[in-house]
Amino acid sequence: MNIQRVTVLRVITGFVVFMSFFWGLGKSPLFDEDEGFFAEGTREMMQSRDYITPRVMGEARFDKPVFTNWLQVGSMKLFGKTEFAIRLPSAMASMVWMMLIYFFVLSKYDDETASLSTIMIAAAIQVTTIGRAALSDALLNCFVTGAMIYLFKYIENSQKRDLYIFYLFAGFGFATKGPIAIAIPVIVLLICMTRWKKWRLLPSFISAGGILIFAVVGLPWYFLQYHKMGNEFLYGFFFHHNLQRFSQSFEGHGGPVYYYLPVLLLGTLPFTVLIINGLVTQIRKLKDPLTFFLFSWFCFVFIFFSFSGTKLPHYIIAGYTPLFILAAMRKKPHRTRSLFLPFFTLWLILFIAPMFSQQALTLTNDSFAHAIILNIPVYFNQPYYIIMLALMVVIMGLGIWGRTLNEIIRLGFLSILFLIMINQVFMPSLWKLIQEPVKEAALLARQNQYKVITMDHYYPSFNFYASQLTPIREPQKGEVVFSRIDNLQHYANLDTLYYKNGFILAKLSGNKNMNQSTQILPEAIK
Repeated sequence: MNIQRVTVLRVITGFVVFMSFFWGLGKSPLFDEDEGFFAEGTREMMQSRDYITPRVMGEARFDKPVFTNWLQVGSMKLFGKTEFAIRLPSAMASMVWMMLIYFFVLSKYDDETASLSTIMIAAAIQVTTIGRAALSDALLNCFVTGAMIYLFKYIENSQKRDLYIFYLFAGFGFATKGPIAIAIPVIVLLICMTRWKKWRLLPSFISAGGILIFAVVGLPWYFLQYHKMGNEFLYGFFFHHNLQRFSQSFEGHGGPVYYYLPVLLLGTLPFTVLIINGLVTQIRKLKDPLTFFLFSWFCFVFIFFSFSGTKLPHYIIAGYTPLFILAAMRKKPHRTRSLFLPFFTLWLILFIAPMFSQQALTLTNDSFAHAIILNIPVYFNQPYYIIMLALMVVIMGLGIWGRTLNEIIRLGFLSILFLIMINQVFMPSLWKLIQEPVKEAALLARQNQYKVITMDHYYPSFNFYASQLTPIREPQKGEVVFSRIDNLQHYANLDTLYYKNGFILAKLSGNKNMNQSTQILPEAIK
């Protein structure tokens, strides 16, 4: 391959990564509950100056280790209390994640395969969504990918440096998410050693220097938290939020054993066809050590979470790295025309669905749902449709006149257009419809120093923007409450301080009347 084409491929790959994780990072409000949960935990950590015990609503939470919050604290001290700052650690971790994939594949194959694998995973809808969100998942996937890559390198070359780097990444993963960061490489290693009949090599993976690196990086918070909270921490983190989360459904997040099949098909869009083709092609080559290692990695993650009691869509992303590398390893030409159908189908849904929003009013009597549906045209408006049409014209032009381009270069351009559609057009409109009222009401409460309570539902981003704790309970006369309009039907004499899209910030000048329903409609409150 000539130098000019290599340069173009690398530039496009870098631009796809930038578009996926950095461009417009602070454009949308934080979404509840997940982003709001992390952001509020970090805000309370900075306010209390307790950097050991993560707290939300003042209560100790042992869902996850504190490393993500630490990074968010550092980012907010540098860039202020903004959406960009709270999301930046995820974006940076995602960039490192992509770099690990690119240089690992480059060391095994060539620039085209390295670019293809990186472009596809960076632009996949589920990866770009989670990679720019203020959560711990991008960090986990970065560290798991690093651990797995250097584990395989050590299997190949037995160089101590690779083993030490494996322990380093495993330590950071343990500090970010806990036991799952260790379980994936350990189980995959055991599967590979069994397949290759190399059990005698297992003792060589146990290294005093590596264990020391892991301990220094991954264990300090656990020791400090145990010293502070004792058995409450051990039970809350290891037993409740790890063992019980696997054995039973938490917070209604369950599902059948085939739960991740549709998640996989949708989460890898617009590359689903390439992923399926890659799996079919590569499954015939399991004698190759790298192919078997990658298959073992993906299959373990897929099977493990399929049988977990608690299921959430983003769990499966821990198995996406090997999936996209396997797809890129195909020896057949990578035809971009296989992308146009899923791309066009998704575009058509996002283009047409908002047009029929008003017809959906007849499907529900819920006043909050009515308020959201009524305001869809405000956010999915004329500029939205103009930009969407312009994108489709460019896509069609790329399909017709871009045939002379290298297939991977054309795939890169198509990925950029896809990322614009998702991250710059559709998602900002959706999050503003749903989350902008929460942010605006919270900022109003902060500006006027209202002491607010929330009712029936928890919006942690409200606490983050308002810089206060909002107890969840029934409001009393004279109190300011933030809620959805359907929760305030039985309250008379509401003094509305803010209303938008079904969310209301109001002061109660009357008590609850169980015998009277006050109909609060969007038209009634301006």
